[in-house]
Amino acid sequence: MASRISKEARKERFVVAFIINPIAGMGGRVGLKGTDNILQEAIKRGAKPIAWKRAEEFLRSLRNYDKFMFIAPEGDMGGKVLRRVGIQRLVELRGYPDYPNTDPEDTKRAVREALNYDPDIIVFVGGDGTARDIISVCEEKPILGVPAGVKMYSSIFAISPRHAALVLEEFAKSRRVVEGEILDIDEEAFRADELKLRLFGYAITPMSELLQGSKEISHGDSDKEAIAEYFVDEIFKEDNMYILGPGSTVYEIKKRILGRGTLLGVDIYSKDRCMFDVSEKGILKALEEQDYDEAYIVVTIIGGQGMLFGRGNQQISPEVIRRVGVKNIIVVADLLKVKRVKKAYIDLDDRELLKEFPEYIRVITGYNRFYVLPVLR
Repeated sequence: MASRISKEARKERFVVAFIINPIAGMGGRVGLKGTDNILQEAIKRGAKPIAWKRAEEFLRSLRNYDKFMFIAPEGDMGGKVLRRVGIQRLVELRGYPDYPNTDPEDTKRAVREALNYDPDIIVFVGGDGTARDIISVCEEKPILGVPAGVKMYSSIFAISPRHAALVLEEFAKSRRVVEGEILDIDEEAFRADELKLRLFGYAITPMSELLQGSKEISHGDSDKEAIAEYFVDEIFKEDNMYILGPGSTVYEIKKRILGRGTLLGVDIYSKDRCMFDVSEKGILKALEEQDYDEAYIVVTIIGGQGMLFGRGNQQISPEVIRRVGVKNIIVVADLLKVKRVKKAYIDLDDRELLKEFPEYIRVITGYNRFYVLPVLR
């Protein structure tokens, strides 16, 4: 097929370059905090691809396929999912490997080939590393991230796959863009419980309130200490189980009830034993086997984004939340962080579970201090 689209077709349809990173996010539920350079270890631990499911949710959320034409690598990097959901207007790029043999060079090659068709936007399903690979090749086209990675600190990602569909549809009408930050972390340092975040570059992205913000580093240390003190004095009971998510605010609580803890992992307190840097499988096993009165999940929101679930804490999966119960989720965050976000956002692959979350959540922001945030599900 010629590497351009006719003027007639372009008048009728909005051209989308669509690329899936099949290994994105595989390290999340197994507690590896990413898959950069350790795909085989993730597979060994039982990790399964999640990007295709997220891609399919995005595509099925589009209300009108007819106004879009897709350019995508064949097979697992795009074409297979597009065909499965019934996309007819599709140009497939040939010669691409399938999972688990894809790598960053395949993403870069797909972008270069897609540019021959002059797409209106590049939509990718992946994480911060995928975004970094794309802008290393192309900075002049708008890009939109369908979140499928573990961390996703960049501001070019939609809140969820469903929201990404809304962003794309609105952008096809408005063509309004803003500049977004591409942030990335050192995953080896991240797995060693150290956050090394850097600004990789900038990208053009659709203007939308349904895009997440960039990750901000919080410095409200006195608030965090007061939150931890309140938690120990008024909430903590020795006979309960506490599943403690990542983040510096929850870390203060971990230090008080566990004696130590991981800054970026999920830890568990129960009267039987303490567990550190636990995977989804480990959490479910603890819930099944250990003796406790009630189980609680303790999480914070990501500064600048407002993300509550679905970023960096995928070990606390929909199944874990169902076992514990939405009513037993405790949210903590320093006041400065809370005031900077408009809403608490949740990105989970379980639409029925999302309906169980309330319209507003109470956030503990200090000693006997609280703030109420609306929830976007």
